[in-house]
Amino acid sequence: MISVNTSREEIIGKLRKTRSHVTEQRIAVMEYLESVKNHPTAKEIYNELKRRGVKISRASVFNVLRFLRDQGLIREIKVADENHYDARIEFHPHFLCKVCGRVLDLDVSDVGFYHGKIPHKVEQIDLIITGVCQKCLKKLDTI
Repeated sequence: MISVNTSREEIIGKLRKTRSHVTEQRIAVMEYLESVKNHPTAKEIYNELKRRGVKISRASVFNVLRFLRDQGLIREIKVADENHYDARIEFHPHFLCKVCGRVLDLDVSDVGFYHGKIPHKVEQIDLIITGVCQKCLKKLDTI
């Protein structure tokens, strides 16, 4: 599992393994994704990087995300008409809150899913469970 405490040097090492250019933009996007527990959209990533003073365009954010996804360094999670991004690349299901729109990680044991028993070569599994998250449930209970 990728830790939210991944160092800049570890990120640079991962990028070097792709045998392509290690740019400040790629490092910045990876650092951000590995520092958060949520699953931001490209727009959210762009806005946060700009807030932090990173010199990057919207187009560059999309290009970096596509590159990182294609290199297997991040996962792209398609939810409705938006893509969310996750630095945790090993299999794990997600929970989509239909009230606030947050995408949360679930533990494999939470859903009782045993992907190791599939008798085929599995390259990727996407499992999204939709409902209302605990935070929104608490808000709804107080209304």
